[in-house]
Amino acid sequence: MLFGQISSRSIVATLLALSPLLPTAFADTLPGCQNPGAHTCTAIVYAGTFAFPVGGGTSSSSSAAIGDGGCNKIDTSGSLDPQSPGFKGEFQTVYGTTVEVTASFVGTGDIEGVQVKYGDQTINQDQCRSGDYGFDPATSYVQCNFAC
Repeated sequence: MLFGQISSRSIVATLLALSPLLPTAFADTLPGCQNPGAHTCTAIVYAGTFAFPVGGGTSSSSSAAIGDGGCNKIDTSGSLDPQSPGFKGEFQTVYGTTVEVTASFVGTGDIEGVQVKYGDQTINQDQCRSGDYGFDPATSYVQCNFAC
């Protein structure tokens, strides 16, 4: 095989493998989201895993996003960053409001201890829904809805 053919195939495979890692980077609709409805917003924490197409091995990622009642991305800044213990992120929305998202653990296909704070509301993971989307290995998520 020619080097160019291997390279382009590897690039395509890598891009496909990375696609669930940053679910909101290029899309306005949040993956895995079930529409929360009018006057309700949502915060979603993602835990992704991907396999390296060449050489094997896996890696994991974590991210979060804020959406409106139609699952459209409304955060303009913020990221879910490691802290001791767990993860924390403050997200600014297009409306000028701040949503705080924390999680005690975000790992390979596992998300624990999610808490969302917005105004005087605090939503804990047991009030949220969770699921998976995408190909094997799938991306796991926890979706927490709140009045906004």
